[in-house]
Amino acid sequence: MNTWKTCAALLRQGRQTALFRDLAGGVVMTEEQAAQSARYAPLLDACPDKQKCGVYRVDGAEYCLQPLCTKPRMVICGGGHVACQTAILGNLLDFAVTVIDDREEFANQARFPFAQVLCLPFDEAMQRVEGGENCYFVIATRGHACDSLCLEAALKKERAYLGMIGSRSKVAHVMDRMRDAGFSDAELAEVYSPIGLAIGAVTPAEIAVSICAQIIEVKSRRRGGAFVGDDVLDSILSGKAAAVATILSQKGSSPRGAGAVMTVNRDGTISGTVGGGEAEQLTIQQARSVAPGRQRIMQYDMTPKNAQQLGMVCGGTVRILVEGLEE
Repeated sequence: MNTWKTCAALLRQGRQTALFRDLAGGVVMTEEQAAQSARYAPLLDACPDKQKCGVYRVDGAEYCLQPLCTKPRMVICGGGHVACQTAILGNLLDFAVTVIDDREEFANQARFPFAQVLCLPFDEAMQRVEGGENCYFVIATRGHACDSLCLEAALKKERAYLGMIGSRSKVAHVMDRMRDAGFSDAELAEVYSPIGLAIGAVTPAEIAVSICAQIIEVKSRRRGGAFVGDDVLDSILSGKAAAVATILSQKGSSPRGAGAVMTVNRDGTISGTVGGGEAEQLTIQQARSVAPGRQRIMQYDMTPKNAQQLGMVCGGTVRILVEGLEE
């Protein structure tokens, strides 16, 4: 299995990962593999910022660490007024939103047109929901019993965030039930409850803002990474992708930043994007001539004179790496 397939498989499981590259040597491996390599471990340690994609130099040679993650998921337990506003904001913030409720009038596609909706008993719905390092749970059901079902299930899942709405007395009651179920105080301390930042929120929309602001705060403390879309993962895992293009670095303004990924597929299609415009078209053309296991680096000038020709916003340069993949 090639390195991109290894990373794609991890991302499909909801796990974050990273690629380490020796650009001069044409070597690519996972961060974990680099950390175990006598040669590359010191070079990995020399990376000045492991939180985002970037190229750095050691003794004149160039290396790149590229954190990767899938689109963050927001799972909202409950389909009431606060949940509705939270789902809207979650979608605007580029989360893949899932809403669960056992009442059809509160859990339907008309109410949540941009979300996956599970109209099922809460315990059954939570069995279907996978956790993960990039999964954010919001519990906002109609009562103690439903809160308890969802909280118990969420506590058993891997997650980035778990918050529960409710008054202090309601929260205390649910927490007591969790202790009776065998959860420790340390485990319960991981729950953000009462949920949201203390901004004096009153209306459902204001409460949703406080919840999403807290999620953003938690998310910003975690390791960043370029989002790899499902279409890109599908192309890599299926063997459809002939090459992967990655923005290594970007100076000035461009539609996509460092770490953005696009596959050029064997059937002539693409998945993902490295910013569109003529620069992307040139990258696609180059990618079709890169042999499996080989790489090529292109640099596009976005100075005012050249930017108009390349269909990009002026100011700086962008470097794009193309890697050929085996079937």
